[in-house]
Amino acid sequence: MIEVLVDGLDHPEGVCWDPFAEVLWAGGEAGQLYRVDLEARAAEEVSRTPGFLLGLAGDGRGRVVLCCSDEGSLCLFDGGAMRWIVENRAPTVNRLDLETGELEEVTRLPGTVSDGVAFTADGGVLVACYRPDRIVHIDAAGEVEIVAEDPQGTLLGAPTNVAFAGTNRDRLVCANLGRWHLALVESELRGAPLHYRETWAADA
Repeated sequence: MIEVLVDGLDHPEGVCWDPFAEVLWAGGEAGQLYRVDLEARAAEEVSRTPGFLLGLAGDGRGRVVLCCSDEGSLCLFDGGAMRWIVENRAPTVNRLDLETGELEEVTRLPGTVSDGVAFTADGGVLVACYRPDRIVHIDAAGEVEIVAEDPQGTLLGAPTNVAFAGTNRDRLVCANLGRWHLALVESELRGAPLHYRETWAADA
């Protein structure tokens, strides 16, 4: 089942869960940063930056790290010894070994334009597909299963990023670039524990 979690956003692309503040953050087309109350299903715009907010992540200190289109910046986060790379034109999902530099193709997603990812507690990864309107799960063995799909593109409308929210990371939230809402997707999957850097360049 897919349902609207909160509506009235400006074509949200990025979404992330902040376990410290226990809120969702979402980014809008005109640089809006939205604070979303998961339980109340309410959103408020708290700031605005130049450009499209492409990606969001919490830093573990109550701050939100932003990736903005106009600034040409990119925020990368370590995932253990691996970094995951989604190539939407190939389209492939790859893992880069940070120690050896070896790039491994995990799987191909033919007929899709893949976008954002979220890690699952079972060792797999979720991929939001901008086209078609779909979310897939790739398990630890590389097997692909469709978690949610919307042929009409109304509840899942060009999904770009996904995040597991809630205390138990058991509520799957999806940003929809082609619509005006965040979607809540019913799933038996649970998100992997979130990891944060102990120090950041800004704190040095």
